[in-house]
Amino acid sequence: MTLLSRAQRWLTIFGAVYVCFVGVLLHPVAQRHVLYLHGIRYPFFTPTNDPSVHGFLPSRSRSFFLNGDGSENAVEGAHAWHIGPLVRARGGSEDGLRVRKADKLVIFLHGTAGTLAVPHRLTTYRLLTMLDGVHVLALDYRGFGAATAGFQGTPTEETLIADAVASIRWAKANGFGKRSVTVLGQSLGAAVALGAAEALVGTSDMAVLSRVVASAGFFSGDSVVRGYRLGGVLPILGPLGTIPKLQDFVAGQLVDRWDSAERVRKLAKSGVPMAFVHATHDTDIPAANSEALFATALQAVYGNATTATHADPASAKDGEELVALKQKHTVERKLAGGGVETRTRNDALVHLEAVWGGHDLVNWVDDVLLYL
Repeated sequence: MTLLSRAQRWLTIFGAVYVCFVGVLLHPVAQRHVLYLHGIRYPFFTPTNDPSVHGFLPSRSRSFFLNGDGSENAVEGAHAWHIGPLVRARGGSEDGLRVRKADKLVIFLHGTAGTLAVPHRLTTYRLLTMLDGVHVLALDYRGFGAATAGFQGTPTEETLIADAVASIRWAKANGFGKRSVTVLGQSLGAAVALGAAEALVGTSDMAVLSRVVASAGFFSGDSVVRGYRLGGVLPILGPLGTIPKLQDFVAGQLVDRWDSAERVRKLAKSGVPMAFVHATHDTDIPAANSEALFATALQAVYGNATTATHADPASAKDGEELVALKQKHTVERKLAGGGVETRTRNDALVHLEAVWGGHDLVNWVDDVLLYL
C-alpha cells in the first residue's frame, strides 16, 4: 500500500467518524453532552462538598445546595460554595463568613466541563476574596459535579439560568444589600449570567444586582458552535464551513439557542450595567464576540432603534453610526500590557479587552480584578 493510498484511507476513516459525530449532535441529549461537557467531573477523585479539601479555611468557607427560591438544603439542587474575605479568617476567626453592611459578593458562574473546583477557578476565588470586603459564591449547576443528586436528565439552558437566578436570590436572603452583587460569568457562564439577569428584570430580586460581567462570552449559540474549538484545537462545525447550507442546517438544530445578543439588547434598554471582558488571543471564543456584544448594548441605548446589530461577530466592523456613538458616548484608556478599556461616560457599559489571560485566565488581569 502506497503512502498516498494510506493517507486516503485515513482521511476516509476520519471523515466517516466526523460525519457520525455530526449526526449524533442532532440528538438533543447528545448535543447537550457535547455543549456542556458536564460529564467531565474534573478534578477527578477529589470531593467538592468540602472547600477545605481545596485549601480554603473552614472559618471562611462552606458548601451547600440551593433551592430555586434561594433557600439552602443539604441534599440536592445547584451546589454552591460561599467563600468569605481572606483577611477575616486570620487567626482562626469565626467572622470569615459574616456579611457586613458594606460587603460585596461576586457570584461566579463557570463555563463548560469540570466542576467549581477546577484549579484555575479556585485561583479566581482566592484572588477575588483577597479584595477588601469581597465574598464569592461559586456555583455548580444541576448536572455538574456534586449537583447531580436528585437531578434527572441533562442540563438545559432553562435549568442553568434557573440555578443562577437562585444564587442571586440567595444573596438577597443572606444580607447582601442593594447593588452589592456582581454576577461574573465565564465563557458559557457569561451567557448564563445574562440569562439570569434578563429573568429577574422588573422583580424585587434585581435590587441586589450591581452589574453583570460577561467574561470570554459569545454572541449567540449559533455563532459559537460554528467557530468553537474544543480545547482551542478541535473544531465542532468548522469543517462544514465548506458546505455553508449544511453548516447552517446543523447549527439551526441547536436546542439551546443561548441568544446572548438579544438578552444584552434587552438588559441595556432596561438600564442594567454590563461589562464585556475578553483576551485578544482567546483561541476558544474569539474576542470579536465581546466586541459585538458591547456594540449591541451601545446601539440599544444610544443608537437608532431600527439599526441592525452585527449578525456575525467574526466579521464585525464598526459602521459609521457605531463609530459616531463611540466618539460621543464612550471614553477609552490603555490597560497594562497594551489592552484597552472602553466605557460609556456614565460607566453603565464597559468593554475591557486584555492582552494577557487567554480564555480561562483573563479574570486574573489586575484591571479586571479592580473593576470587579
